[in-house]
Formats: sequence, structure tokens, C-alpha cells
Amino acid sequence: MMRRLYHWTLDTLPPAVSQRFQYLLSHGRLPNLREPKTFNEHVLRMKLTWDDPRHVRFADKLAVKDIVAERLGPRWVTPTLWSGTSFPANLDFPYPYVVKANHGSGQVAFVRSEQDEVGLAERVSRWLDKRLARKWAEGWYARIEPKLLVEPMLGDGVEAPLDYKFYGFDGNVVCVQVDTGRFGEHKRSFYDPGWGKLRIEFGYPIDPSDIPAPRYLSEMVSAASELSRGFDFARVDFYELESGPRFGEVTFAPASGLTRYEPRSADEWLGTFWPQAPAGRSAAPAAERRGLV
Repeated sequence: MMRRLYHWTLDTLPPAVSQRFQYLLSHGRLPNLREPKTFNEHVLRMKLTWDDPRHVRFADKLAVKDIVAERLGPRWVTPTLWSGTSFPANLDFPYPYVVKANHGSGQVAFVRSEQDEVGLAERVSRWLDKRLARKWAEGWYARIEPKLLVEPMLGDGVEAPLDYKFYGFDGNVVCVQVDTGRFGEHKRSFYDPGWGKLRIEFGYPIDPSDIPAPRYLSEMVSAASELSRGFDFARVDFYELESGPRFGEVTFAPASGLTRYEPRSADEWLGTFWPQAPAGRSAAPAAERRGLV
């Protein structure tokens, strides 16, 4: 009952009030939206003031494929096996495959066998009615026509390959987030573009091991720079396959600005790269000054 009341409250409050309330619960303080200094404060202000139709196309997991193919080339794009607004009753997709919704975040189903297809149509069809835009104030999702899509599962078919999440500020890539153990002991690490490890914790413990630099790191940095150019901020995700890098998605509000970066100096450091923030600070010295290297 308390959880339902909580979500009902978030759905009924005006977005500006709801976002401040959620930020207070997550960060233990109210955000400074008049003069944002931290990355999460910038994200929150962007969510409440954005009016850029490009966000809609880049956030749409179907429409963005055409943009990536045009800018980077078709080899960067995972083929779409099917897309539509009504999941087919007779499934004949080759295993393993992945079902996604194009208009939100975290709506993914991995299908490795016939057993995984039991109840699949009902589960994924509910995603079409699920709208995250109001609760998280990510209004670009509200402007996407909801669809489902099916893609072949990347990697060995057992676990998805590592994905590399590049933080780009108008073409300036400053760090890379790498998640490990997503189906077990989830850990998360950050590296600079030269693959120096950063002492940044974000939602999950830092992986104590040193993750090897991806073979196609320079190509992915260049690609993330290209796709984030023109945006104050865009996180661009790629997978690395034996055949080369493969595009994942574009995210404009990581964790909706409601998850802490630890130490707080990491949140402040990332905030310095936002275009409205003071300019002229290179990534390495700023990270060193804040004890993140």
C-alpha cells in the first residue's frame, strides 16, 4: 500500500515538484536548479526545461538506428528481425533473441529457448501501455510512438557482451561506464578515454578488477563523439563484438539524475563539462584535483 501511495503521489504531483521530491529522497538535499553545479542537477534541469525534437528520434530505439547507420555506417547497427505494435502469436524468431520496447528504459526480455517464450507476448505487450515520461519527467519518451522490436541476441547467446557507456558533452567524451555481473553480483566501473580507472561509484560497487581496454576503444570514442555532438550531454552505449563495435542506445538522463555519484566530487567533476558550466577544464587534471584518479 505504501509503495502504491508513493507512486501515485509521483504520478499526480507537478513534474517540477515531483523531481525535487525524488531528488531530496535520493541525494539527501534539494537540487540547485537555478545554478546547477553537479551533473545530476544539470540532468534534472534539462529534464524540466528541454524542448529539442532530436531527443525524441535519438531516444527511440528504432528511429535511432537510421541515424547511426547514416552517421557511422550500417555495420554499427544490430538488425531488426521484427517490429510492430502487436506482438505476433506465432513466434518463429531464431534463438537466442531479444525483445525491447522502443519508448522507454529497462524494458528488455532475453529469449534463449522455447521455455522463455511462455507468457512472453502478454508480458512485453504490457510495455506498450507503460509510460515512464511523467514519473521520471523524461518527456521525450512521451513523444515516441510505442512499438516492440526483436533483435538477435549479441555475444555467445548465454550472456550479453559487455557494453561500454560513453559520457559525451557536445562531442567531448570524458569517461566510460562499464557494468559487469549484471545477472549476478552487479558491479560498475568508470574509466577515462585513455582507459585510466577512475574512483567513481554509481549505484553499484566498483569492480575491484581491472577491466582490459576494449580492442576498438578509439573507434568507439570517435563514434560517441560524433553521436553526442550538438547535445549538452548524451550517453552513447556500444557493445564490442569480435567483428567490431555495435551500437546500443543513446541516453540523455542516466538513472534520471536520481542516483548518487560517489564521492560527491565525482558528481561535481562531471558537472564541469556541461556546456553551461565553466569551460576550459580538461578531463585528466579535473579528475586528479578531485581525487578520482
